Formats: sequence, structure tokens, C-alpha cells
Amino acid sequence: SHLRDPASSLSVFGRVSPAKNVYLWNSIIRALSQNGLFPKALEFYGKLRESKVTPDKFTFPPVVKACAGLFDENMGNFVYKQILELGFESDLYIANALVDMYSRMGLLGRARQVFDEMPVRDLVSWNSLISGYSSHGYYEEALELYHELRNSWIVPDSFTVSSVLPAFGNLLVVKEGQGLHGFALKSGFDSVVVVNNG
Repeated sequence: SHLRDPASSLSVFGRVSPAKNVYLWNSIIRALSQNGLFPKALEFYGKLRESKVTPDKFTFPPVVKACAGLFDENMGNFVYKQILELGFESDLYIANALVDMYSRMGLLGRARQVFDEMPVRDLVSWNSLISGYSSHGYYEEALELYHELRNSWIVPDSFTVSSVLPAFGNLLVVKEGQGLHGFALKSGFDSVVVVNNG
């Protein structure tokens, strides 16, 4: 269920017996995480584990998002260990959440490791790591990854452009920056207003 109202989710959750129903647990954890109630989402994840319910692949993206939202590295590592134990590390949505979490925390070596081990990547995968590198000042790495992306079958979007612009500006890669600007205009991303005049 895509319940946007955590109070409704908690009400439904309280009226039924969720003990062994992972779907109900996932619904409440997702609703809490989507609404930024990260401590509560992790609390319910803990209750799920206490009730001996085995998490499934849908349990983890909102749990990882909650860890990222709280910058809780220890909990993030604990959850990652469980993901590995259950064999879910190759799931695209879980891996994307992990790359995003580690990137936000500035743990870019871990983020890159998860990224490199992904059997399949989508634009979210690339954007999370490029943004992580760029926002933490690793401009050369951001540019290198951007070039890898451009050589893949995946087409960058406005988020990619806004994430990599600081790298061009800070490294004074003027000619390439002009090429990126041309790509952005040609692709209809001319509304991207994040420009570094450095």
C-alpha cells in the first residue's frame, strides 16, 4: 500500500495482526520513511526483526533511506550486513539506496564498492555516486564517472547535469563545461539553474 499518511498506516497496522505478515511491516516502514519519520521507520524495522519476520527485498530500500536520512553509519552498516546475509545486494533498488546512503554520508569508497558490484545500474545509480563525489569535493572522480556514464547506454538527465556542473567549474574544464552546457540546452535542461561561477 502506498499510504502517504503515517497515522492511517499506524491505525491499520494496529487493527490487524502483523506478526508474520512482511507486507504489512513493509507498508508501515515505507510510509514512515517516505514521510521523513526516519527514527520511527527504524524503530518498526527493529520490531519486525524482534517478531522473527524475515525481511524481503521490499523491506530494505526505505530502511536504508531512513539510515541515510539520519546519517546513521552504524545502523547503515548493520542493515547492509543483513542485506548481504539475505543475498539481496544485487537488487537494483536496494543497491541504489545503499549507493545513495553511503554517498550522502561521505563514505564514497563504500558507495563506489556497492556501485562497482551492481550487476545492473540505472540512471539513479550513476546520479547518486556522481552527486556524492561532487558534493564532497571529489571533482575529478565526479567527472571521470560522468564520462563513464556518457559512454554507457544511459542518457544523463537534469539532475546529472546539475550534479556534475560544480566539477567542471572547480576544475576549470572550460571546453568540456561548454560541451555540457550545449548538451543541457539540446536536451531541454536549460532550466537547470545550479551554476558555479567559482
